[in-house]
Order: sequence, then structure tokens, then C-alpha cells
Amino acid sequence: AAGALPLQSLVLSVCSGLGRRTPAALAALSGLTRLDLSYTAVEGLGPLLEGDTLRGLKALCLGSCRQLAPGCLDPLLNKVRMSAITSSTTI
Repeated sequence: AAGALPLQSLVLSVCSGLGRRTPAALAALSGLTRLDLSYTAVEGLGPLLEGDTLRGLKALCLGSCRQLAPGCLDPLLNKVRMSAITSSTTI
């Protein structure tokens, strides 16, 4: 809709239907400032790491994402300046 503000916060925590791959459709959400994928089975951020998709991201929640591949966040750390990254695997 004309004049609509872009989506800034998306909570997909405990979304069992998300699967192991981060949906490519999330790459279209360039206005995100907060993304919560905690308690999901994602293994990495895949398509979100391409281009400037996450340039404005300030908080990324990956708590209890036990399937995260080692080093999968390394490319992200070079792209954005976030105030918070949560990636605890404890309950």
C-alpha cells in the first residue's frame, strides 16, 4: 500500500515450519532492524548474507538454534554493526 512503512521487526521464534534453511523471501525485507529466529532449526543465514539485506539490522536472536553451522555468522559480522546478537545454545 502507498505510504506503508517497511517491516522492521520479525519474530519467527519457535516456528517449526521454518526448517533448516533460512527462507529466501526474507532477503526482500531490507528494512528489518530486528530478526528473531530463536528455537528454530536454521543452520545458517544463507540468502540474508547476500547484498545489503541486513544492512540496518540491529538485533539478531538465534538463541537455542542448535543446528547453526560453525562460522555461519562470520560473514555477517563484517557487514553490519548490530547492538545485539544472541546465539546461546543453552535452555
